[in-house]
Amino acid sequence: MIRLVATDLDGTLLRSDKTISVETYRIVHALVDSGVLFVPASGRQFYSMTRILRQLDFAGTLISANGANAVTLPDETVRFSVELQVEPMRELVGRLKQQVPTLKVAAVRDIGRTLLGEYGYVDLMRPGDHDRGDQGVPEASLAEVLSEPSVKVVARAPGWTIPDLYELARSFEVPGVNVTDAGAPFIEILGEGVTKQSGLQRLCDLEGIDASEVMAFGDWINDIEMLRWAGTGVAVANAHPDALAAADAITASNDADGVAQVLAELLESVETSR
Repeated sequence: MIRLVATDLDGTLLRSDKTISVETYRIVHALVDSGVLFVPASGRQFYSMTRILRQLDFAGTLISANGANAVTLPDETVRFSVELQVEPMRELVGRLKQQVPTLKVAAVRDIGRTLLGEYGYVDLMRPGDHDRGDQGVPEASLAEVLSEPSVKVVARAPGWTIPDLYELARSFEVPGVNVTDAGAPFIEILGEGVTKQSGLQRLCDLEGIDASEVMAFGDWINDIEMLRWAGTGVAVANAHPDALAAADAITASNDADGVAQVLAELLESVETSR
């Protein structure tokens, strides 16, 4: 019996144009009405997820920042928040800058409400990065950016691909941090052990739900732990090869509403079991 469905957004539930189909909307609401918990789990910050999830008229708990936070909407109640501590972030960023002098970082704080970039970080951003709207991204010295615990630190560098930067950061094996690639134009540095799987497991512990009762959907490297941990892990057809290998099953692509197809089958089994 599946009691909770967790799904990534970008590249998984969302189509390439960042929309949610009418069929996906219908199936998700029917599943929730049947008593199954629906939990979006994304690398995005909760405020960005909130804007996306308006398409679903979503009310419930989401997991943001690759597992660091769980926030319940619409009242924005924080279920938990796990921060990256100062010394590990300083050590990893310092070692990265020794190898990559052009590296620039930004710190995400206050469950994602605040983003503070190192001087020069904004110059490396692309339109739409971080989904900040009219807020913009303030900048400060590196020392100030790394001066207090954060949800995560993001890092990017001209001339470096994200896979290469990701592998370099992981190779240092700095205690107290976890490094991931969420498919964005930067790598993400989180607290030790923080993944979508750790966030989902923490939420399931609060709800009294076992891993065997969880179905999870994903498409990228930052979904791998979650796909492996869930009783049923499903990758969309457009997923990264490593995510495909981690999944128990593969569905159609995000643009073909692959998640909705599996959820329709799940809904049918839930209704039949009543």
